[in-house]
Amino acid sequence: MVLGAMDCKLVIPQLDSERHPDLAVYLAPPRCAKTAPCGGSGRPEIAIEVVSPDSGERDYVHKREEYWSLGIKEY
Repeated sequence: MVLGAMDCKLVIPQLDSERHPDLAVYLAPPRCAKTAPCGGSGRPEIAIEVVSPDSGERDYVHKREEYWSLGIKEY
């Protein structure tokens, strides 16, 4: 299953933040929580972000570390 940014919410508790990858690839359909979009209670196997020229460090360093901390191994 492939979800877009509006359909995938990944909560990062230690940062009191969340991420919405541009695309999230699940090998099995994610569980849906009543208070979050699909993906809110599961993690994708692959998170894909489209990198813009002005956000290179944020996309290549910070987001990569955040996704890794969530157990997402491919970004």
